[in-house]
Amino acid sequence: MLRKHDNKMIRLYLTKNILRFLCAALVLFMLVDIQQKSRAENELQNAYELYEYARAYVEDNSAALYDNAHNDAEKYFDKRVAIEYMQDRTDLDENDRLAIIMGKYKFSQSDMAWVNSQYNKPGEVSPTVYYDSVLLDMLIKEYSPRWNIASVTDNTIKLCRRNLRRYQPGEYDYKLSKISLAAAEQINAGYSDTAVSFGVTLYLPRFESDMFIALLILLMCFTMFSKLRENGYLKYAAASRQGINRFAVKQYAAGIILVTAAFIIYAAGHILYASMYLTDVDILSAPIQIINGYQDFVYPFSIGGYMLLSAGVKLLFLQLLYSLVCLISLISKNSIISFCISLLAGAAVWLLPNITDSGAIKGLCAGNMGALSSEQYINILGTPVFAPAVLITVYVLLIAVIFSAIALFGKKLCRNGI
Repeated sequence: MLRKHDNKMIRLYLTKNILRFLCAALVLFMLVDIQQKSRAENELQNAYELYEYARAYVEDNSAALYDNAHNDAEKYFDKRVAIEYMQDRTDLDENDRLAIIMGKYKFSQSDMAWVNSQYNKPGEVSPTVYYDSVLLDMLIKEYSPRWNIASVTDNTIKLCRRNLRRYQPGEYDYKLSKISLAAAEQINAGYSDTAVSFGVTLYLPRFESDMFIALLILLMCFTMFSKLRENGYLKYAAASRQGINRFAVKQYAAGIILVTAAFIIYAAGHILYASMYLTDVDILSAPIQIINGYQDFVYPFSIGGYMLLSAGVKLLFLQLLYSLVCLISLISKNSIISFCISLLAGAAVWLLPNITDSGAIKGLCAGNMGALSSEQYINILGTPVFAPAVLITVYVLLIAVIFSAIALFGKKLCRNGI
């Protein structure tokens, strides 16, 4: 009878909460994402227009830029320094020049008039040549991956091959370079895409770093067991000889279903939003390296495949966070204690990614795949291991530990709590 009653309670819990979870996730998506829609579109539109302008400019002036831009910029920079330090002023002694360099020289109005006259002299090197150099550097560093992925991939391969000659086979850097080389050689470097990818460039960074969905899970799940303890059901169920462990597991599984459903709604909003601003669906099959910020990612994921992997990692992170909150709720005396402890756990998860420089910790504490772009391998006993694989393994192991604790000690925890 107790088991039938438990099953009825679980079904009732799912029925009462499924709509609440789904609506909360949808409302959260609308508040967090849609309100920022105009600003994000403007930023991306400006970036794309700058990219198109820069590409056309280089195509029209490639010879002059590549041959003369840096030399002209260096001449301009030297000339500007000479003027600002007043090197051509014959009435200044060495102490005055040293004071100028140290920033301790007090410029008079006549000094400023002399500086301005030097800048306005005809025949001086134009400042535009300096800006040409800056534009060229910006194209190479910022837009090259989207413009020509082959150069980025080739540089990665050259660096890995150089490291294989530099290090010994037993060294970690040798092993790392060998794995990175094998991965980089699989990237489709022939892919060339200049199509705008508003949806992807908006979706990935914001979705991967998003913590509001984690806060939603924390707030909606902290009463998972504590509410039942307050109304006396856990004490009643724990007094029986059988059924309470099974009930605890089913209650935990019901929460997993709710969290997964809420995440699907929230992630679907991001994916739909991303798809609306893709001018070419084929971009999903392009290498992830064409997206700025991901060009150093050596593994040959497509954009679509990477998005799915990122969503899977985020879901595991949320399920781990739910499992932790669920365990806290199971061992807490009441909902107030459960809320306070869960809030502390949530604060730690929220703050840790912001106070550390470690990509691995940032990724672990936020389910953020993008944070691993600078730390793609983790050294385990001298062997490089793909960081996302470590992330997934850690999440699965911790979820399994918490699930085992609930399954094995559910009766004792339900009876006593803390």
